[in-house]
Amino acid sequence: MNILIEGMSRQLGGMEAFIMSVYRGLDRESYRMDFIAYDDEIVFEDELKAGGSKVYHVTPRSKSVLQSRKELDTIFKQTQYDVFWTNKTTISNIEALKSAKKNQVPLRIVHSHSSENRGTKFTLFMHKKNRRQVANYANQLLACSKEAGVWMFGEKAKEAQIIINGVDIRKYTYTKEREEKMRKELGLGDEPVVGHVGRLSKEKNHSFLFRIFQEIQKKEPSAVLLLCGGGDEAQKKQLEEEAEALGIRDSVRFLGVRRDVPDVLQVMNVFVFPSLFEGYPISLIEAQAAGLPTFGSKEAVPKEMGLTKEMHFLSLEEGEKQWAEAVLKELHSEKCSETEVLLQSEVSLEKMLNTIQKILEKRGMKHGN
Repeated sequence: MNILIEGMSRQLGGMEAFIMSVYRGLDRESYRMDFIAYDDEIVFEDELKAGGSKVYHVTPRSKSVLQSRKELDTIFKQTQYDVFWTNKTTISNIEALKSAKKNQVPLRIVHSHSSENRGTKFTLFMHKKNRRQVANYANQLLACSKEAGVWMFGEKAKEAQIIINGVDIRKYTYTKEREEKMRKELGLGDEPVVGHVGRLSKEKNHSFLFRIFQEIQKKEPSAVLLLCGGGDEAQKKQLEEEAEALGIRDSVRFLGVRRDVPDVLQVMNVFVFPSLFEGYPISLIEAQAAGLPTFGSKEAVPKEMGLTKEMHFLSLEEGEKQWAEAVLKELHSEKCSETEVLLQSEVSLEKMLNTIQKILEKRGMKHGN
């Protein structure tokens, strides 16, 4: 089966992690997966190409609408794809989806990975415009949560199938040996570590996270804040300046994009995630799998994330002092394995892949064009 996937970028985030889980989990002999990208380079591009996948670098619509359309049409005409699968945080651009229908790709999937706008006002305008017509081009709607379905598909959200983002739970199981090895690699001693995994972008609410950490340091001066996640240099510089202004810069470590997140989680004592909005954040599953007391915002984190006793929900309105107090209560608690609990839940990678395979096999059925 030939599958063309849209959604990879140069930054590693939850959506890219999801796509790579699918890529690594499906049988390559049964499913050939190629990729459309609008950046000059995407994360894991070397791995994708080494695995036999094509990565098509298409001219962004922002540079030339006509050239972008021409290149997309050429891709679909050159290879007979059975499935086109676009992964989106907004549907401000559906040119590839339109080209897939035009070129008679049997199964055309739109998969929502967010619940709010991450872009400009124009992005939001185009998103709302395309939301009214997306069902004219797609014949399979997917979403990572109910909220993400409503955001992406509006009145058609009831037709969207919810796909819980799966995680290879056993990769994250805590061991003392892994923690000691990683602490040594990162130059850490026995200081308590507050952790966060997420791209350096507005919705992750790093400014509030910094104020929480500032309060934590008043009681735990040796505490360290580890941040895993990429972003543009301007955003990183702004956050560094904020940390400097709060007097915590020397204790904040920007680790950038990491491919060893399961190991980095081992050194954390707590995981704090005060997002403004989310789809279905995989990093919260990973943190719970590592046995970490995990704190997420009520306003953004779906209640379905409460998979174990380690998940704690707090309102952003409670303020940084209340968050800091809650985190401090768990900062020195013993880590508990939640592996078995999570393996029996809907977030296991195996269950997700089985669901996806059933959807992909629909290509053998008749679809409306």
